[in-house]
Amino acid sequence: MWKCVIYEGAIGAFRKGRCSNLASNMCIRRTEAILRAADLSISLIYINTSINIANPISRGILPDSSTRLPFRIPIPDKLTPFLTYNAPEE
Repeated sequence: MWKCVIYEGAIGAFRKGRCSNLASNMCIRRTEAILRAADLSISLIYINTSINIANPISRGILPDSSTRLPFRIPIPDKLTPFLTYNAPEE
């Protein structure tokens, strides 16, 4: 079972299996199909912003470079169209 940290609105939408946002609905349906096919389940939990260690990173506030991995993780070519690089603001 995976544990995912996600915002409260997405947790509610996923539990209901629907959302008012079309893109979110498509994401929910695709995720559910993948989970069913792989016989997996996930447990969604909400972590308050004030204690979520990933929150600064999600907002572009990166930790000191000494805490980063000393190497790059290769991304498969077929995934690159779905990714963007956001340079940190100086």
